Amino acid sequence: MIEILKRLGCGLVMLAALVYMYKVSHSVLGIAVVSAIIGVRQGSPTSCFFFILYVNVLIRKIKVESGPDSFLEWLHLLMLMDDTVIFASSRNRLIMKLNILDEYCQAYGMQMNESKTKFMVINGSATY
Repeated sequence: MIEILKRLGCGLVMLAALVYMYKVSHSVLGIAVVSAIIGVRQGSPTSCFFFILYVNVLIRKIKVESGPDSFLEWLHLLMLMDDTVIFASSRNRLIMKLNILDEYCQAYGMQMNESKTKFMVINGSATY
């Protein structure tokens, strides 16, 4: 996240404040204190903004490398929190977009949850 903010021209004072703010995050759950050293603070007003900055790299990458996709045109994916839906007009286009997603995950230290991953074929054959 810090690297993305640097590339977007965020100043050093602001970057230092964000690094300090996100160095360790504490949450109180009942009587337990939970510390997190990665991710954005849940419920923080900045969380949505940082999420958008972080995934914008993926959205642009898919758009640039895929171009318009048949009848879908520029509709490549929908995202909400940690859920992503990828649209493709063919099996080959889906594989290409999944490869882009995999490259992004490797580059930014993210991981797909394979137990939650599902595929749905509409108006086609699942084996084709």
